[in-house]
Amino acid sequence: MITTTLFALAIATAGLPATGRVPVDALAATGATAATAPQPKTVQKPTLYCIRDTVTGSRIPRKSCKTRVEWMAQGFDPLAAN
Repeated sequence: MITTTLFALAIATAGLPATGRVPVDALAATGATAATAPQPKTVQKPTLYCIRDTVTGSRIPRKSCKTRVEWMAQGFDPLAAN
């Protein structure tokens, strides 16, 4: 009984790719379209603003990259005209 169920499960999932995405043919069989299929969520990375600054006593410039909110918290607006 258990082996029959496992065999049926193996046959049912054998056609699916290992990526976890449902093929378009399988969507058509269920009546769904590719437009209604769940889309992967994209996460937008925050924009970083990089400033090159030369530290007193050194000839090597340092590069600091932070978000605008982090720069504004320090009292500096990276988008302000100099």
